[in-house]
Amino acid sequence: NACVNRANRAMVIAAGESAIVQVQGSVRLDLFHEPQPDIVLLRPRTDFYASQLPGPTDILLVVEIADSSIEYDRDVKKRIYARQGIREYWLADLTENLLTCYSEPRDDAYRSMQQYGRGQSVAPESLPVCVIAVDVLLAE
Repeated sequence: NACVNRANRAMVIAAGESAIVQVQGSVRLDLFHEPQPDIVLLRPRTDFYASQLPGPTDILLVVEIADSSIEYDRDVKKRIYARQGIREYWLADLTENLLTCYSEPRDDAYRSMQQYGRGQSVAPESLPVCVIAVDVLLAE
């Protein structure tokens, strides 16, 4: 959708050469979980992950942009990402105009949660140069 495309463009520009931005592509978390998050920031690799799908250690950030799927993204996917050690998970709630950033995964939960609204900016903890306007993630 347009929101994912807009967010992708902003992420590519902000990340530059510091990360690979993958849009709605598969990541292999374990034998049973191979989700296709809306946007993933990946560690740079010369083969751009042609030889294998990215795994948990390759992932710097997962972003899900949700309206009707918000409960599933918040209640199910968040636990899966935390359990697999995905260090940071952003959930853009288009209905509430709210970006929730989860970090510090432990077991099947995140220990830290911060929320941002329109007019603010945020950057992944592992990639502080990648500053993104929250408005870009919440625009429909």
